[in-house]
Amino acid sequence: MNLLAVLFALTVSLSADPELPAPNLLTDSRYRFDEGLRGWVNKHTNDVRCVEGEGRGQSLFVTNKKTVWRSVPKTLVKPGHTYILSCEIKPSSKVSAAAIPNGGSGLGCGLTFWTSDWKCAVSLRARADGAARWFRTYSEPVTIPDWIAHGQMTVGLAYSDGEGLVDNIELVEAYSELTIRVESDAAIRQVKVVDHNFRTVYDSGVLTGESKTWTHTVRVEAAYKYAVFAVDAKGDVKVARCPETRGRE
Repeated sequence: MNLLAVLFALTVSLSADPELPAPNLLTDSRYRFDEGLRGWVNKHTNDVRCVEGEGRGQSLFVTNKKTVWRSVPKTLVKPGHTYILSCEIKPSSKVSAAAIPNGGSGLGCGLTFWTSDWKCAVSLRARADGAARWFRTYSEPVTIPDWIAHGQMTVGLAYSDGEGLVDNIELVEAYSELTIRVESDAAIRQVKVVDHNFRTVYDSGVLTGESKTWTHTVRVEAAYKYAVFAVDAKGDVKVARCPETRGRE
């Protein structure tokens, strides 16, 4: 092994504040349907039920515009803080999210908080359609106002026919500051940050200077996983992941 090559190799160091992955605020196992529909209001009998299979324990099965719901304490969130709601879904081909955009329709979940007189509301909506396979769908980041009094979680098919499965609902604080430090024995040429849905969330562009160290902080949505790609003037490429994935480079 060439010790000098190891000492001066291209390196990428990452740190996140708060740390990633962000903790799920929905710690109750009922949001994973481990206890079936205990604690959920279900008025649709066999149109909404919990089923086991696919090696993942119980999941919620719903059909044709049916949902279940449960009350959520307002203390789950903090006014002025921003959150992202998400869940895993497996929709059938007939599920459509076209009726109401931005998560208002389709398969998934929604979390709504109202004023004490029920006249104003703020909602996080994590619903979608798609291929008949398991994937996670996410709400947009939503900041909670200071007037919330009542909360409700709704899970199922909103404004859509078809059928599907829902599981593993998560609510996290929306943002983290991801600090990236790149070092090499050659000039740093480009740094890019991509989330696990292959969206580019930061791109330095081509760096024309001769600096062999590069540091930058990027505000990222904490519900996602990230890969950071760095390239130096020698053409060497390094990939670092946050959260770190064991067993992978």
